[in-house]
Amino acid sequence: MFNIFKTGKEFNKMAMIMNQMNVILTDMELRLALADIKEDDREVLFSVAFMGTKGVDDRMEKYNWGIESKIIIPSINSGYINLMYGYQQILGKMFSVSELLGVTDIVTQITDKQEAYYELEREFPIEFLNNI
Repeated sequence: MFNIFKTGKEFNKMAMIMNQMNVILTDMELRLALADIKEDDREVLFSVAFMGTKGVDDRMEKYNWGIESKIIIPSINSGYINLMYGYQQILGKMFSVSELLGVTDIVTQITDKQEAYYELEREFPIEFLNNI
């Protein structure tokens, strides 16, 4: 019985992470379209890619959630959407921003859990890692 509550809590946490990712990426996308590049944009993007890999991909795999599952991501839609649609929207923005910043290779390394992912994992504070 408690496993159902834990699974629900983890699904909700994943939805909040996806919403956070979308808000950050939407802001970055709009700013970059106006050529308003900030010094820390690359690091923020790497953090978002890490959040997606650890907070979304790993949870989907661990709890065996199907891509057709219904989810609410308020920054995308106020109602239920399927997980695939929501994640596609977010990944599209993430790779669009990575192209504008010229860091697509590094973002791909993070999403594919290659060296850049583990490098970030070693650098991030434990509090950040625990909140993903």
